[in-house]
Amino acid sequence: MPGPVLKVLSTDAKTGGSTIMIHLPPGWHDEVLDWHPCSEEGLVLAGTVTLADRRYTPGVYLYRPPGILHGPAAVPSDDGVTIVQRFSSELRILRYTGDEFPHRDLQPITRQHEDWPIEWHERLDPEERPWSIADTGPWSGARYKWLARDRRDGAGGSILLDLPRGWQAGAYEARGEIEEFVLAGTIDVAGERFERWGYASRPRSSTAGGITTEEGARLICWWEMNELDGERGEP
Repeated sequence: MPGPVLKVLSTDAKTGGSTIMIHLPPGWHDEVLDWHPCSEEGLVLAGTVTLADRRYTPGVYLYRPPGILHGPAAVPSDDGVTIVQRFSSELRILRYTGDEFPHRDLQPITRQHEDWPIEWHERLDPEERPWSIADTGPWSGARYKWLARDRRDGAGGSILLDLPRGWQAGAYEARGEIEEFVLAGTIDVAGERFERWGYASRPRSSTAGGITTEEGARLICWWEMNELDGERGEP
């Protein structure tokens, strides 16, 4: 049986973290549970995958802190499954073979999850969360919903953005590192077009924005700092 294939979209030279697209072929399965010493985040782009008794379909999101045993995994879909994933440091796939902890899905193998600053979502359907509207700042007029948010003051997280037809924004200086992945529609950034599954990574203090979209677009973004200037309250 063929194994997974992946594309590396970006890597962080300081942390070893990465953002990737991974495709698991039809019928792929892994019966052995594993864990990672880094956080793992993913959003299903196409197809279906199961983890233990949880089913992940297009649009479903996951954020898991380091040290959480998980599995088994299987791909029942005839088309396989494609996922965009992020890891906070170098990805290592570890198998737990000791006897200190039970060998069961979602068993913590380390204590890192206890003070991890980003909330844990083992399975989140974003459709179950309401949209908020940015009324000031560079994203004014866009709808948004946080998927996983850093609890530290001023920090960012993972956010879903919905840009209406004809939306545009002027250029602004990014307060932290920014990644943008187009889930649907198209956007134009400084004359460069990004279509479905297009990706951009921008370093801190770079000129971001200057975005227009004729047909509208939906993006998942990862912000080191909260770029929703003027945000009021919690979504």
